[in-house]
Amino acid sequence: MGYTFDLPKQKIFASRLRLYMNASNLYTFSKFDGYDPEVGQDGIYWGGYPRLRKWTIGIDLTF
Repeated sequence: MGYTFDLPKQKIFASRLRLYMNASNLYTFSKFDGYDPEVGQDGIYWGGYPRLRKWTIGIDLTF
């Protein structure tokens, strides 16, 4: 998700500002009571670490 702002050149040193964010694996809907609901294909919970949540947030300036 992102949004671009066109800025007036007279008042600000940049002509364009873009703010953006990207996120993945935020939440898994499950009734599983263990630590990681993403169990293997065999259906056995082996106690490993869950998949990481990733967030990317950025600012892009155009002069």
